[in-house]
Amino acid sequence: MRLPWRTALPVLVSALCGAVACGGGEREPPAASAGARPVAAASAANAGDCRQLLAVRAAVQAALAGRADEADGPLDFLERYAASGPAAIRGDVRVIADAYGRLVPALREAEPAPGEAADPAALDRLQKTVSRLDQDRLATANANVSAWVAAHC
Repeated sequence: MRLPWRTALPVLVSALCGAVACGGGEREPPAASAGARPVAAASAANAGDCRQLLAVRAAVQAALAGRADEADGPLDFLERYAASGPAAIRGDVRVIADAYGRLVPALREAEPAPGEAADPAALDRLQKTVSRLDQDRLATANANVSAWVAAHC
């Protein structure tokens, strides 16, 4: 079920999807922010990491589009990847996983049961959860992971 409040999450959606390469491949890779670290040259050894990052994008998009029942897959992946992914981006993936992990309970709470209207108080709590995220830190993490994907995938 698509939730009408999904437009309240544009910055988070952009950051989370950018970090896991959501969307089509026709666009230029995002430019790294001023705090972004340089990346090493692409390597065939990164193929598994690239496949994992690209595979999680649809699940992140589905969860952020209002299907909270699909939120655990991306969260589990992001948490595992933050612990075992490429050392160059582990900290950045941790930032993204932490933000997504705070968002998942709020998404679940705000998602109405079939045939029911969304609870305004739950929607308000979701918006407050989003507003409490460190957008600058999340944007930097997104830029770093996006730069890694652009260089390695």
